[in-house]
Amino acid sequence: MYRFRLQRVLEYRRRCEEEQQQALRQAQLLHQNEATRLEALQLAAQTQEETLLATHGTGLSSAEWSAWQRHYALLAQDIATQQEVVSQMTRQVLEHRQQVLVARQETRIIEKLDEQAQQRYLAAQAQRDSQLLDELALTRSRHVR
Repeated sequence: MYRFRLQRVLEYRRRCEEEQQQALRQAQLLHQNEATRLEALQLAAQTQEETLLATHGTGLSSAEWSAWQRHYALLAQDIATQQEVVSQMTRQVLEHRQQVLVARQETRIIEKLDEQAQQRYLAAQAQRDSQLLDELALTRSRHVR
C-alpha cells in the first residue's frame, strides 16, 4: 500500500496556502471597503461643488462662502488621506497575492514529489506483479510436463 512519507509536510503546505488565501481575501475586502469610502468622499465633494454652482446665482454671504471653503478644504484633505489609505491597501493586496503565489508554488513542489513517488510505487508494484505472474506460469509449465 502506497504511503507518501512527506504527507505531513504536504498537509502543512496546504494549510499555509489556505491561510495565505484567507489573508488575501481579507485584504481584498478591506481594500474594497476603503475604496468605497473614497468613492463616497469624492461623491460628497462633487455634490458640494454642484450645490455651490447651483447657488452661485443667488449669492453667498462671505460667512457662508468661508464656511463652504473650510468644509470643502476638509473634504479635500479627507479625500487625499483616503487615497493614501487605498494606495496602501492596494500594496497590501499585491503583497498578499505574491505570498499566495509563493505558498502555491511550495505546495505544488510537494505535490509533484507525491505524484513522482506514487508513480514509482505503481511501476514497482506492476513489476512485482509481472514477476509473480511469470513465476506462476513457469511453475505451472513445469507441473504440466
